[in-house]
Amino acid sequence: MQLTYIFHSGFVFETDQCILVFDYWMDPAGVLPRYLESSKPMYVFASHFHEDHFTPEILTWRERKDNIRYVLSKDILRHRRARKEDADAWLGKGATWEDALVRVTVTGSNDSGVSWVVETGGMRLFHAGDLNNWYARFLTDDYQGGLVYSPDFGIDVDPLKEEKRFLGELKDIRKLTGRFDVAMFPVDGRIGNGYTRGARQFLDRFQVGLLVPMHFVTVGFRSAWRMKEFADEKSVPFWCISREGESREVRKRIEVVAAVIVRDGKYFATQRGYGEFKDYWEFPGGKVEPGESREEGLMREIREELDTDIRVDAFLTTVECDYPSFHLTMHCYRCTVVSGRLVLKEHENAAWLDAGQLYAVHWLPADLEVVRTITAQASR
Repeated sequence: MQLTYIFHSGFVFETDQCILVFDYWMDPAGVLPRYLESSKPMYVFASHFHEDHFTPEILTWRERKDNIRYVLSKDILRHRRARKEDADAWLGKGATWEDALVRVTVTGSNDSGVSWVVETGGMRLFHAGDLNNWYARFLTDDYQGGLVYSPDFGIDVDPLKEEKRFLGELKDIRKLTGRFDVAMFPVDGRIGNGYTRGARQFLDRFQVGLLVPMHFVTVGFRSAWRMKEFADEKSVPFWCISREGESREVRKRIEVVAAVIVRDGKYFATQRGYGEFKDYWEFPGGKVEPGESREEGLMREIREELDTDIRVDAFLTTVECDYPSFHLTMHCYRCTVVSGRLVLKEHENAAWLDAGQLYAVHWLPADLEVVRTITAQASR
């Protein structure tokens, strides 16, 4: 799968089966023609009526491509920037739309129009439109509340009230999902001091496989890169876009925790009984839920999978591993059983292996790296 930056807030996301276009405005690098010539079906999204997110030009693409569908925000129709017959779906917050390839859930904005949650090809994407903490520059340490004048917008605003509206929209989105494989979000230096605040608040509430900045065209690419250090703090990959037409391969990113349970010098291993990796061996664990620490998530997963309470003793290692269809990040911890009998509720087999037996079973690739770490530490 490939994501290509067009301009401003415009992107193309291509899968094996379809092409998605978000918030097209201009195309200085000439990205679109080859996608319009593709035989894959195309879905065109526009989050709101502002000219930097919607242009009637997109409606002419139907003259060049038969298998194209338009999924547009209702406010475009309300502002008479298009006709009712121009779109396959006119959608507002709370609406859903789907076909055999794409599922769309419409989320809100604290500005105009909507934001999009789009699922396709096993990936969940988020395009924020104009959802952002636009008045963050006024939320300084000496701000006492009330109205302030915004010279950029030429109006008086209550920045704290506006921030609450923004956070309210994030709360509504959080009710739908806590994870996105790709999130396209404004990082707009025009806001002034605090222009990364909205994106940072987004990362505080969602697990993101790749954070992609947008809406930075008037202040330049490098201004958006300021967000990278904050994404790095949360171990979220960040795309430092450097030019129009730049592309990036996108793979589903899965982040999990695993328990290396030790007892009397032996390590507890489980054998999968389901799915693509059936019969491979692994250290038990799973995904951390939003709001949990890694340790809390690991203790919950072991309780759910093995009906056992553990103590997380120490961090062991983090493994980065590429599988055919996804990238796995696995944080591993040495653990001890506190109570319970390690009941196999999801696995087909289990074993206690001493150091000499660790290579006797067929491990999943990421877990094999953990075994190598264990044996390397034991030999020191």
